[in-house]
Amino acid sequence: MARRLTTIALLLTLWTPPWLYAGEPPFTVLTPTETIHLGRLCSRDGPGKVSEGWLPTAEQILQAETLLPKFVRANGRPKGPLNYYYRQYLGVVISDQRLIYVNVFPRWLIEREELSGISPSNWRTAFINICDGGDGFWGALYDPKTLRFSSPRFNGAA
Repeated sequence: MARRLTTIALLLTLWTPPWLYAGEPPFTVLTPTETIHLGRLCSRDGPGKVSEGWLPTAEQILQAETLLPKFVRANGRPKGPLNYYYRQYLGVVISDQRLIYVNVFPRWLIEREELSGISPSNWRTAFINICDGGDGFWGALYDPKTLRFSSPRFNGAA
């Protein structure tokens, strides 16, 4: 696990698209044990019946990060630029297919701990599940074989 995260960090320092980040990456890869949270999302439908988790490769995550902006533009949501958001990637197996779930939420949620109560370091290891919040909180599936995102699900608004 530590080796894969180190590989991701190394690849990002060698290849950094201009939209990606300055400093620490705005995304993380969660451990397979975090899949337990996908069956009970608060404000949106989950990705489907997850039978197990797996750890995506650095290359798969970088490919997803590269393709995500196009997917966001095609859906017209969320309204703000992708660099306003943090992302958590989680390998899932659904119907015997290895997919990657991306959990997306606004950066302010982490950067304004006094508002959310979420520790800035927590989001890199623990799945973030927020109730309501509208289309600033959402998730989608990514298929590393077809290089396509699908099934965007957005939180409801209170």
